[in-house]
Amino acid sequence: MKTEAVGIQQLVHVTVDEDKFTPEFMEEFRKSFYNFHTLNEHIEHLGQMYARGIVSNFDSFIEGYGDPAEFGIKFASAGQEVEIVDL
Repeated sequence: MKTEAVGIQQLVHVTVDEDKFTPEFMEEFRKSFYNFHTLNEHIEHLGQMYARGIVSNFDSFIEGYGDPAEFGIKFASAGQEVEIVDL
């Protein structure tokens, strides 16, 4: 059997309507989900979920955010690199 470590780097563009991330929304999100205090933490989280295939542009609901259209949430793949990594 052969086992290799594969490194994958994916670049994802995440668009959001920053006006929707009000102090009230941020506080409510922290109560139920993650202790995010900045818009960039949300953008990173959304990008990771997209890269892992948990969410897509076709979803009508994203847990913690609801309807992505209401938050202006959009994703675009901007490239990917794959390589065998020496251990």
